[in-house]
Formats: sequence, C-alpha cells, structure tokens
Amino acid sequence: MRSARRRMVDVAFVDDETGSPADDVRSGAGAPGSLGPPSPPSDRRIAWNRGARRWWPAAVGLALILVTTSVVAEQRERDRMADLAGVPGVVTTLGDTVTEKWRTGDGPYSVLGTSTGLLIGTLDRADGSEAVVGLDANSGNPIWEVPVRPAGDVTNATQCTAPTEATQDPAGVDVVVCVLAAGTENETATAAGDPSLPATANLLVLDATDGTVLLAEPTDPSTTVSSAGPNLVIGQVLSDGRYQVSRRSAWDTPARWTFTTPEPLDVDEFGHRSAQVFATGDLVQVESWSMSTGGGARSSWVLAADGTALRSPAATDSGGYGVGFTVLRHGQLLVASGSTAGTAYATLTDLATGSLFRVDASPFDPWPDDGSLDSLILAHSLTGDDLLAHDLAAERTLWTVPSPGSSGAMVIDGRVIWAEANRLVSIDGRTGETVWSTPINKPSTATDQSPASTDESSTSTHTYVSASTSTFTDGRVVLLASSDATRPLRLAAYRLDNGVELWESTLPTGVWLDEVAGELYGQSEHGLLALG
Repeated sequence: MRSARRRMVDVAFVDDETGSPADDVRSGAGAPGSLGPPSPPSDRRIAWNRGARRWWPAAVGLALILVTTSVVAEQRERDRMADLAGVPGVVTTLGDTVTEKWRTGDGPYSVLGTSTGLLIGTLDRADGSEAVVGLDANSGNPIWEVPVRPAGDVTNATQCTAPTEATQDPAGVDVVVCVLAAGTENETATAAGDPSLPATANLLVLDATDGTVLLAEPTDPSTTVSSAGPNLVIGQVLSDGRYQVSRRSAWDTPARWTFTTPEPLDVDEFGHRSAQVFATGDLVQVESWSMSTGGGARSSWVLAADGTALRSPAATDSGGYGVGFTVLRHGQLLVASGSTAGTAYATLTDLATGSLFRVDASPFDPWPDDGSLDSLILAHSLTGDDLLAHDLAAERTLWTVPSPGSSGAMVIDGRVIWAEANRLVSIDGRTGETVWSTPINKPSTATDQSPASTDESSTSTHTYVSASTSTFTDGRVVLLASSDATRPLRLAAYRLDNGVELWESTLPTGVWLDEVAGELYGQSEHGLLALG
C-alpha cells in the first residue's frame, strides 16, 4: 500500500489593511519556477471593494456634514431676516431692481401712517384744497376722503397725526387727529415783520379705517398734536400763558396725565406764545421758542412716561438761548446741548443708570438700527468731518474715522454704514476698521420718467454728484438713493457684506424716497409712488 505523498507550497495571505497579497509573494506570482499560479483579476476587485467599504461611510459622513452645515446656515439666515423684519426702518426684501407698483397724480401726498391695509395721509391739490385721504396700500386707489381745507383758501393750515401703533381704547379704533387752523389775526408790524396768526382752530378726529368723523370741536389756535406710540399727546397755551400737555390712551378717554408749565411761556416781539410737543419712546418733549430782532429765548421740558418733568428750562447760555434737549435710543438717552466760550458740546445722560458724560460732538441715532451696537453712541464731530463712537459703559471715545459730508448712518450686524459725497462706507462698529468702501459717483445713463416730462424717451448721460443721498436696507443689500433735484433719482443696490454693486435703476426727476411701515415710497410734488 503506497503511502500518501504530501506537497508543500507557498501560501499568499491577503492583507486586510491593503487588500493585496504580501509584496514578496506578489512579485513572484506567476513567474517561471514559481509555485503558485497568478492571482485572478477578481481577487483585486474583491480587495478594492473591501477598501471601498471602509471609506464610503466617511464620504457619506462628510456629505452629511456639508448638507447639515448648509441647512443650519440657511436657517440662521432666515432667523436673522425674521429678526430684522421687526426693526423699524428696515424695508421688505428688495429684488433685482426697484419698480413702480402704482402712483397718484393729484398732488403732494404726505403719509401719516398706516391702518389695516390703508395708507393714511394728507393730499394737497393744485387748487389749494387739502384733504385727509385713506389709500389702498396695494393699488393706491382712494378708499375714503375727508376735506379739511377748501380750494383757494391759503390762510388755513392743517396739522395732523396718526398713532404709529394700534390704539388701545376699548373699541380698538385707529384714529387720525388734526388741528385745522382758520382765518388770520394780524398783529402790529415790527422790525421782525408783519405776522399773520391763526384766528380760530378746530380739533378733528377721524376713524382711520373709513374716514368717519368722530369729533369736530373748536380748540385754541395754539393747539398741537402728536402721537406717542398708541397714545395721543395734545398741547396748548392756556389763557394765563402757561403751556399744558396731556397724554391720552385714546381720543375719547380721560387724560392719563396732565402737565402744566410752572410759569408762562416767554413771548415773542408780537406778544405771542407758542410751543411744539412731540414724543420719543415714552418721553414727551416740549419746545418753545420766542424769537425777536434782539435775539430769542428757548424753553425745553422733557416729561417721563408718568408726566413728571425730568428736565426743565435752565439759564440761557452765552448765545442767549436756553439749553435744548434731544432724546436718543428710543427714550433711553438724554442729550443736553450747550456752548462755552463759543464751543458747542453735548452732555449725555443714561436714564437707566444715571451716568453722565460730556462729548464735544453732536450725537445722533442711526436709522435703521438693529441694536447690535447698543453699547455705542454715534456722533458727528463739530466740524462735520469725522464720525465718532462713544462707549457708554467706559464713557470714552472708542474710535474716530473720517466721514466728510455724511449726515447719518445705519447699524446692521455690528457694522456702521453711511454715504458720503463720493463713496459708500461700511466699518466694524467695535473697532472702527473699514470693512469695505465703494465709489458711488460715476457716469450713468438715465431716462427721465417725470410726470411733468413730455418726452418719455429723453435720456441723458451725466456723473451724479449728489446734492443729497439717502440709504435704505432690507438686511441683504444697501440701497443708495442719489439726487441732485434736476435729474432722475438714481438708485443703486450694493451687497451688505462686501459693497459690490448689484444693480442700478432710476426714478423720475424730483422724487425722493421714504420708508413707511417697511415699504418704499417715492414722494414728489406730483404725487406718491409705491415701489417694490
């Protein structure tokens, strides 16, 4: 019986880490004298597939990370835009251009406010008549109209206000309140001129939704009205010369409070007393000027939300005028202006903390302001050549940058953006470092679409050197409106993040832009343009 013979051969192991046989065996496989046959092609595919099974989860994970990051960024941007939509002064999302949705043609229309899909304003017609008109905000069609001045009566004057928020009376009625002055009362002429003062006046209250007259009664010709959010503020000179201010939750409710000046107002050269009342946030201001050929006097009061006087008239400064007050930050900051030896200054008081400091500059509120730089106060230098930022907590100037010719600024996402005569600038509000700067004056071809123009195809090429500029934003772009009053209004949109110009458009000559409740409108002597 023959014994079984065994043959010993080399064995090639597949390395799980590499998916291939050991190098020393692979190099000899299939060669003459080698003990093993060549590896079939399928072995390599199997090894590659094993490697693929190890890296494809990483690729999928990377893709998921990228998708998740994109989704998170998009959601963050949606949240940001939703937050900005509630910021006063921020307009609705702008497209690739600004187009006209509708226009009125009866004459200048001054927007007072909005109410349930209506624009509320006063319309001055060419024949001298005036009316309070409610327009459909979507079409511009008049919904109601109440005449307040007849044609040809140039002696009548109208002052109207509409609450900026829904009224809080039990009926929930939005109202328009007007003081209609009529007739004239001629005073004795002096070196200051020959004045014509109102002889009589009426207080008119309208339902803003349909124009129904809710009240029409005589009032003193000195009466002024203003809105304080949902409240109504009324001021008038009393028979003894003192000034009385009352704040009401609604036109037909008792006054929440009443304030009367301790002393009569100063009189002007004609023996006349007058004052204006207006509100910022919860604070109400009273300003009285009495001008004369020999100079003048100024009396200012600032009243708190409960009607108590936070500030009262102080001694006049070296110029002969009293100290005036400005309320900033929606009623959180009080600014008192003054001068010493001919040098102007401002004293700032934080009403929340009581801290007080002085700046040799002119503070102002940015518009719009998303609150991302609430610790800073912006101010123009007294020469008007620089923009300064003051740190409220540290009570010091944080930075100063050149800003010749600028008149205001906006604050969005921690950046301060403003327009100068030749450029649009964005800086980091925390450091003062320039983020971007874009030239804005350049040759441009524009078509004059003015209603007064008979040639609709007339074009002109010119370089805009604007007499005035204004800026608007929807949170993604900065819209610059440049006007020199004699040419079409030039509009240009720039990216908020880098200043790159996206598009350019024009509006008719004589139009200037305004923002009302987040919508853009063009104002002119010919009428109102709704833009979108």
